[in-house]
Amino acid sequence: MATFPAAFENPSYQQQKSVIDRAFNDQYEAAINKVERVSGKIGVAMFRDASSVSFAPMKEGKALEENEFASLTDDERDAFQEGVSTLEGLLNEELLGLPQWKRATYEAHSSA
Repeated sequence: MATFPAAFENPSYQQQKSVIDRAFNDQYEAAINKVERVSGKIGVAMFRDASSVSFAPMKEGKALEENEFASLTDDERDAFQEGVSTLEGLLNEELLGLPQWKRATYEAHSSA
């Protein structure tokens, strides 16, 4: 039982894990950047932190405050909601394969 944790401390394992994590992070960033490019084109600001992505309406190149959003017409608000739905769908589509991809890559490295 003591040899099991030792396998995870092996430099070779740690190096492989680091390579896989870096590749996963690169692919995650590429997916997020693609969604961000689309959001700018459709007038929706995208904000992200370490664990989440959120959207806000934009007008004349800047994100609107809550009171500014409230003063938009129904059509403008509907267009924003439609844009957010599109972006959320694209984000889900882009991120959907990542965990599976990471597992497949890990299995390929660990069986080598």
